[in-house]
Amino acid sequence: MNNIQAVERALRLLELVGEHPREAHPLSELAAASGLKLPTASRIVRTLANLGYLEQAGRRKGYALGRKAYELTENPGYAPALIEAALPAMKAFSERTGEYICLSVLEGDSRVILYNIMSTHPVQVMTGTFPKRETPYRSVSGRVLLAHLPVEKQKAFLLRNGPPGEEWKEIRSEAQLNKTLNRIAHQELLVEEREDITALAVPVFLSGRVVAAVGSFIPGYRFQEKQKQAILELLSALPEKIAERM
Repeated sequence: MNNIQAVERALRLLELVGEHPREAHPLSELAAASGLKLPTASRIVRTLANLGYLEQAGRRKGYALGRKAYELTENPGYAPALIEAALPAMKAFSERTGEYICLSVLEGDSRVILYNIMSTHPVQVMTGTFPKRETPYRSVSGRVLLAHLPVEKQKAFLLRNGPPGEEWKEIRSEAQLNKTLNRIAHQELLVEEREDITALAVPVFLSGRVVAAVGSFIPGYRFQEKQKQAILELLSALPEKIAERM
């Protein structure tokens, strides 16, 4: 195997893992998808893991993208690092308020929940099982993430996905969507008060780019007076605390 062929095969394996970067890809799956023999794929994958471009997700589970792969593209969306940086502040928010809180990122055209802490109050906002992956139109965290995409990427997203429709009923046209996203991009904290629920989200910046959003939703009767002020202050302070730990 010559050097060029080795590079091509390594890149092909990285591409396969990169299609679903946080899922564990078994070595046998990667070998089959790439058309490589298992021993050849094993040597390349082990080398990529040793260099930090892949990481092993348990001995038998397979491989996911590693930190070096994210650093190569200057993409700071490395999930373990984000979770580690956000966890102390998220726990402090949960302990102080007892409310639900989640950390989300954009992955492709989806808003993905990396980590959440459920409310400890007897009365909680329940919508069935919490989706780990959904359209960003649907939640305040997703809307914050979408609003902070560069304009060209927003346009490309709209071309691929179309208008929000039932996922964001208040938006009636592309012009209204663009105007709303622009407004959200200029807000430090997005608050949407609905009939009985208040949903909130803040963007997390790193090196001038939004890499995540932290969100919460709360029964309206608890989002009142002193509790309301405490929640707003705590949530507003989260992005800086997370960025300091990144």
